[in-house]
Amino acid sequence: MSRNRVIRLLRKLMPTVAVFVVLLPTVCFSAEREPLEGLIKETLSFFSPLSMSVDERRGEELVLSGKDLDRIKPGMRVRIYRPGKPFRHPVTREIVGRMDVEVGLAEVVGMEGQRAVAKIISGDPNKGDEVRIGSTVIPVLFFQSPGLDYYLGDDYFRKLKKTGRFRVYEAPIEDLTLEQLREMASEKGATVILTVDEGKSDKESVQMVQRLYWGDGSLIKVSNINVSRDYISGLKAGTEFLAGIGEEPLLTYKLSYGAERLTSGDLNGDGKWELLLVSGNRIMIYSYDVDLSELLEYQISDADMIIWVDTIDLDGDGKAEVCLTYLKGEVNSERDSDAIVTEVKMPDAFVSQILRYES
Repeated sequence: MSRNRVIRLLRKLMPTVAVFVVLLPTVCFSAEREPLEGLIKETLSFFSPLSMSVDERRGEELVLSGKDLDRIKPGMRVRIYRPGKPFRHPVTREIVGRMDVEVGLAEVVGMEGQRAVAKIISGDPNKGDEVRIGSTVIPVLFFQSPGLDYYLGDDYFRKLKKTGRFRVYEAPIEDLTLEQLREMASEKGATVILTVDEGKSDKESVQMVQRLYWGDGSLIKVSNINVSRDYISGLKAGTEFLAGIGEEPLLTYKLSYGAERLTSGDLNGDGKWELLLVSGNRIMIYSYDVDLSELLEYQISDADMIIWVDTIDLDGDGKAEVCLTYLKGEVNSERDSDAIVTEVKMPDAFVSQILRYES
């Protein structure tokens, strides 16, 4: 089951135009305001940015210490860097930085008083090396089991994305093994796999069980949370309202040009819909997910203006054709206070075309 998304095009008098992909909002009418907040905080805690150092190496283990000891916990994976030589300003000869070299990866396995113990996964780190978790976005593959209430899983999915800490890729909602999820994570470049399923539930609440894995299948933590059925009923009721009301868009695509019309369709028959944007006499075709990638630009005469565009699979081959209508003739656009006024002078004809996209 794919998640419903509503695409809105906002046209503003600015150098850039933003296309917003907005997920359906959540409305909860129960007194239970944010039952997932605790689980989200716990999940984030395994990826808290930190900086420590290697005190000693004991075989395949490292002993770590530093000011961020209170943030470290078993299950975390840390990257290890060896301080490089400083580099100087070519004129003043002042030290302006240094180039550190990554020398290993380790997983925290326990605590010893005021120090942490980590097992070496790769590389050859040693005493004096620096240990870090950076603040860059973490790519995560999210998998919702078919057995979990869809609306609850979707609510958690959206809230994880909203933290800004994760780039969340979505696995299909079907029965998948950990090995299949590992392959999916590898294809997408995800370093973490997060699964949610239903545990022991009753008439009053649903237990959501989360399993957090590293991309290689190593288990980080199993957690669970009980969510009232009243809260889930509120999530379902929320889908009756228009998408986007009171919600900020979770994905924003910024374009370097203004666009007047928007449509979409599966142009190459691969099951994924492409996005079509019209700007004056141009049609731009994009593939879209987390990123927006331009596939093709089609342009008619500079003197013409596209006034309508849509997609439809006319011949039933699974590939939608692009149908457009445009005015032939002299077209002028003038700025009038807060609006753009388009003036068409003596159009020669209205022309319709059917285009087929060839990838």
